[in-house]
Amino acid sequence: MSPPSTHFSNTSIFHDFLNMSWNPTEPFNDLPPFPSAEELETPPVLKQCIRFRTALAELNQSAEFLPNKELLINIMPLLEARASSEIENIVTTSDALFRSVVMEKSPDPATKEALSYRQSLYAGYLSIQDRPITTATAEEICSTIKQQEMHVRKVPGTTLKNEHSGGCLGGGMA
Repeated sequence: MSPPSTHFSNTSIFHDFLNMSWNPTEPFNDLPPFPSAEELETPPVLKQCIRFRTALAELNQSAEFLPNKELLINIMPLLEARASSEIENIVTTSDALFRSVVMEKSPDPATKEALSYRQSLYAGYLSIQDRPITTATAEEICSTIKQQEMHVRKVPGTTLKNEHSGGCLGGGMA
């Protein structure tokens, strides 16, 4: 079954947005308006919502049979870490990840890096429990992934400035 198609009434704006070239030295303030509820709540989208709700209910019911529900919660970040690592051409197997976690064996370099993704995901989760997502959150997550202290905007003289008002954000150094 193919995914539902969405229809935007002003498709030319949406098409123009997708084909824009991004220039990192200029602010980008030309986002298209968000589609209205009528445009989002189409029969194909609502049918998919029903399918997804059914799948979640089945997953919830299956979880009732697990003797330890934390098992499911602990497996998902491992699988996500493996998939995220593959995007960067760091390939490991689920078996290698599980063995490293359960047996506390010394993992190979690819598995070790995937495990650091898992740790960073958990660090990010804990971080947003106490505060909103901030630069400090990003630094903490990157430091966990890279296993070294990471900072952004620590070069003296770096400022975040609003070109329209001339105002400086963050007191001169962010």
